[in-house]
Amino acid sequence: MQFKQWITHLGVGLLVATFALGSQAAMWSDTELHVANGVILDAFAEKNEDTTIITIQHASGHKYGSNFLFVDQSYVKDKGLESY
Repeated sequence: MQFKQWITHLGVGLLVATFALGSQAAMWSDTELHVANGVILDAFAEKNEDTTIITIQHASGHKYGSNFLFVDQSYVKDKGLESY
């Protein structure tokens, strides 16, 4: 069940990125997708855990201003999915 949630959140993030890319009013635009996988030290639990982190970032400038957004999804083997 947790894997389905992870895929759902990834799909929502990719959908957001797709709409952000389609903006015709932007003077400039940059969208990035980062995937990190490995053993990361959990500072709160003080132990190493298998973790996968997916980050989607978007920044763009318009005639009236600029915007920046990002979505982090992390999956820790024993803890499940977390969003930031």
